[in-house]
Amino acid sequence: MDLQSLINTALGLAGATLGWVARTLYAAIRQLETDLSAHKVEAAKTYATKGDLGNIDDKLTRINDKLDRLIERK
Repeated sequence: MDLQSLINTALGLAGATLGWVARTLYAAIRQLETDLSAHKVEAAKTYATKGDLGNIDDKLTRINDKLDRLIERK
């Protein structure tokens, strides 16, 4: 084999390898986008509603009042 054939073969193998890597990365990115879309839908189902936040606020207010009373005793 002459030098030009070796160079062509090496460049062909390098190009094929880079093409395979690029295709694999592209497919992985597409899969991640699909998974992210599904996650957004699932996460939206479990968001805290305004009523839930109101209940939490009431509980925190009661805890704060109890702590204030304990501090006043001392």
